[in-house]
Amino acid sequence: MVVDRKEAFATQSSDVKLSKIGALYDIDGDGKLDKEEQAMRDMDKSGRGFLTNDKVYTLMQEHFAMERKFMRSKRVIFGLVALVILLCLSNLGTSIAAAYLSKDTKTSAESNLIDKRTGEAVGTETIAESLELRRVTRPDSEGRRRLCTTDGGELDCDVEESTLLLDTRACRRVLRRCKKGQGVNLVLKLSSGMEDSTSICPLSNGQVSATRRSSFKNSNNDEIVITPVDDGCEIGGLVRDEGKFCDVSAECRGDLLCSSDSEEDVKMCQGRCGRLRFASFMRDVCQDECAQKKCTKATDEVGALIR
Repeated sequence: MVVDRKEAFATQSSDVKLSKIGALYDIDGDGKLDKEEQAMRDMDKSGRGFLTNDKVYTLMQEHFAMERKFMRSKRVIFGLVALVILLCLSNLGTSIAAAYLSKDTKTSAESNLIDKRTGEAVGTETIAESLELRRVTRPDSEGRRRLCTTDGGELDCDVEESTLLLDTRACRRVLRRCKKGQGVNLVLKLSSGMEDSTSICPLSNGQVSATRRSSFKNSNNDEIVITPVDDGCEIGGLVRDEGKFCDVSAECRGDLLCSSDSEEDVKMCQGRCGRLRFASFMRDVCQDECAQKKCTKATDEVGALIR
């Protein structure tokens, strides 16, 4: 039977009894010397059973030397980390400075674009913002309004006694954008469901007030009037040319009247809608738009029709 030499040596070593001097270095009292205990025993060359002061001094020197080496390494690591952070901040600052210096314009306190060299405002083409108008009744005795809604292609209120209203938030936005010369379109849904859009800003001349009545002309030279009220602001002056769709005559320019086409023309238009390959709801929309009133000249025939 072959016995492993390492196992035999380990068994033999564990069975060996420590000498009297070796037992003095058996700190944990397990009857054998571990690696650290054996190192202490090896340093005791004279066999005293303890280490002399010069041996302990040497150990302490080695210990403190290791500590100093560790602290130096730690400081080097911290220094490298700080250097990396400094380089990152330097690159960021350089990028920001380069981007700022490369710009020819800056923003003023009023959010206007200014040429940095001349200090003059830079003209830009801005996108007009569209805001929805609502047709409402005038305030009753208790100051309440009612929204005019569509019922079978007709508005369910006295349109001649109604007004166009922007809510408070939209009103403030319109006045603010008009003051800055930015574009504003007011969108009104007509009785047939189609939408009518009118550009009121940028204005050509006039006065804009955040708290009082504003009156100015738009690019079409129409007189736009904005009157602040408790629940927003009333809009006046949105007029349309001949042939444009409308709901009331007040929306037509000059002496034009808002009237429907002849019954024959309406039926012909609706017949064309019925022959088109639309979905059913699209055919209904098309036919409703055929009955939408238009701004027309005040002829005797039209006048009789309106009466």
